[in-house]
Amino acid sequence: MSILSSTNSGIYYFKKTIEDWITKELNLSSNDYDLVEIPNHGRKEPIYEINVNERDVNLNDYPNEQLPDYIQFGEIVGGNFLCAYSKLTTAKGFPRKVGRTFDCSFSKLTSLDGMPEIVDRDFICLDMPF
Repeated sequence: MSILSSTNSGIYYFKKTIEDWITKELNLSSNDYDLVEIPNHGRKEPIYEINVNERDVNLNDYPNEQLPDYIQFGEIVGGNFLCAYSKLTTAKGFPRKVGRTFDCSFSKLTSLDGMPEIVDRDFICLDMPF
């Protein structure tokens, strides 16, 4: 299934594709998050930011080197963002703000680029390759 669909006003990422990824990978229901359209800034296609409410984002042991291009977290409100022991090599798509703990320990991340700017509790990065 393609994530793009042509319309009269350009190419749009399917919100459904993002929702399906969230359901499959994070086991969250539509009540647990909001999709917020990011202003275009000259792009033809809108991008949606995922704001998670009072739930954890658990990507521990995530098997891929990066998140899909259409995934961009905004804020994790009142929850943790966990990606320890994952094979992620880049933080592209990670949230700007985490309301509780951010843990990327023992993952394959190669730099701090793209890491959350604000973490309200603990920022844990043990045994990192950089």
